[in-house]
Amino acid sequence: YNVIKIHQGTGPVYHDEKVGISQRAFKNMLLIFSPEEAGRYLETYKSYEQKPADVLKEKVEQGFLSKMSDCLTTIKSVNKTDSLTLISTFGSLADLAKASREDLSLCPGLGPQKAKRLFDVLHEPFRKTSK
Repeated sequence: YNVIKIHQGTGPVYHDEKVGISQRAFKNMLLIFSPEEAGRYLETYKSYEQKPADVLKEKVEQGFLSKMSDCLTTIKSVNKTDSLTLISTFGSLADLAKASREDLSLCPGLGPQKAKRLFDVLHEPFRKTSK
């Protein structure tokens, strides 16, 4: 590993000290603002150096709640908390689709605007028919 200490300006730099770490194999450079931060990055890198790539990958849950939450959060302005509230209130996507705007707006965290958007998305036709 090459650790390069870079000074800015003409005088010594104390709090704005920059440390760059470069690794030749991947030609990556990491700009770090303190020796402590450089140490944390090196420790993390060294701890994962000999581990397989699947350890670094995001774990994707395959349960019902996870799939429903992923589905609902694709709707603009519906966040993960809103999706969990909707799932716990209505139980299924079919029951959610049957809900009125008023029912949706009664859910905690969903105001009239979010309820209207959600209702409109759930009742929009999948195919646009030409007239």
